[in-house]
Amino acid sequence: MSDTDTPNPHSKDLEQALRVFEARLAEIAPDGQRHASPDADDERLHELRSIVIRRAEALPSAVWPRAKCEHCTGQREVEALQARYTDGAAAPQFDSRPRTCPKCWGTGLTLNCPG
Repeated sequence: MSDTDTPNPHSKDLEQALRVFEARLAEIAPDGQRHASPDADDERLHELRSIVIRRAEALPSAVWPRAKCEHCTGQREVEALQARYTDGAAAPQFDSRPRTCPKCWGTGLTLNCPG
């Protein structure tokens, strides 16, 4: 058995962190609404997301237990358009700004959650 065939024990730590993150996400986001507000200010979810990110960054992506999020390609953020209405303007102006990815909730990895 080569070194590349040996499971990385830290990859198991990352998977466990992802499962804890998903469990918290299920607690705070109603069914079908998990994408509603990935920027939600939930202190525990933010803490768990930070743990997932730190563990993922400490490992080569080749040993991650899950694929990168396809929506943000693992970048954890996506560009979002924001309409800005000014007084007297006939049409809104649109600005692009980074936003936490609504698919992976900023983890950069595929989540196993319904919704």
